[in-house]
Order: sequence, then structure tokens, then C-alpha cells
Amino acid sequence: MLSIATVSKSTATVRKSTATVSKSTATVSKSTATVSKSTATVRKSTATVSKSTATVSKSTATVSKSTATVRKSTATVSKSTATSSKKENLRGFSTIKYCYCQKKYCYCQKKYCYCQKKYCYCQ
Repeated sequence: MLSIATVSKSTATVRKSTATVSKSTATVSKSTATVSKSTATVRKSTATVSKSTATVSKSTATVSKSTATVRKSTATVSKSTATSSKKENLRGFSTIKYCYCQKKYCYCQKKYCYCQKKYCYCQ
């Protein structure tokens, strides 16, 4: 802001002599060098932001690994449920393969099942 005020003052002096204008031009060049120095500081702070972003990505990878472990345990539970249903007394077989009703519940060996009037339907 100070360099702009100096330029305005020297413009008023231009009407008197040309030598004063040359002196004010040197002052403008000096203020431009200061701007370049502040730009270098901005680039340095940007590098710090990039480093913190890399840390966030690393923690996200850890979350994905724990999710895979949960899926593995769920598959084990599904397998044990299918084994116990085979041992029970089976009633109300439907005409569709791999599906049967027992006490208002459907058991299906493929995809999803639902009961309707003592019959199971696979989807």
C-alpha cells in the first residue's frame, strides 16, 4: 500500500520534471521483488498440506482391512445356520427347488426366501 501512495505522489511531480518519474520507477521494481518473496512462502505452506493428506489416506486403508475381517466372520455364521436347519424336521416343501417352510419361516439354499400361505418363494 505504501508503494502505491508513492506512485501517486510522483505522478503529480511528472508535470514538473521527467527526472522525478525515473526515480519512482526504481521504487516500484523494489516492491515487486518483495511480492516474489511472499509467493515462495505460500508454496512452502502448500507442501505441508499435501503431507497431512497422505496421513489421512493411510488411516483409511486400516479401516478397509478391518471391514474385510467382519465379512469373513459373517460367512462363517451363515454356514453354521445352514447346517443346523438340515438336522431339523422338514415340513411344507414347496414346488420350487432349494426352498422350504417351517413354522412360518423360510429356509433357502439360494438367494432370498419368503413364506406365503405355507409355501416358500425364492427370489
